[in-house]
Amino acid sequence: MVETREAASLASPVIPVKVKFSSSVPLLPSLGAILRAKRLEMNLTLVQLAGRIGVHPMTVRYWETGEVTPRFKNREKLTNSLDEDLYGQGR
Repeated sequence: MVETREAASLASPVIPVKVKFSSSVPLLPSLGAILRAKRLEMNLTLVQLAGRIGVHPMTVRYWETGEVTPRFKNREKLTNSLDEDLYGQGR
C-alpha cells in the first residue's frame, strides 16, 4: 500500500510537495518478524513462549507485531528461551 502525504518543501515552506511513503516494503526484517520466525521454528505457541519468559501471551504478540519493544529485563529471557541472541550483544 502506498500512501501519499503532503510535505513542506525545504526550499519554500509554503509550497507543498507530494511525497510517497510505502509501508509495505521493509528494508530489513524487524525484531518482531525475527522473534516470530524463531518461535515458529522452535514449534512454540505464544502461550508457551510467554510461560518461559514470565509474561502474558499478548505481550509476546505485541512484541511480534512491533507495537511494543521488549524491556531490557525481558531481552535476556528471550535470548535464553529462544537459544539465540536477537540483539547482537553476544552470549
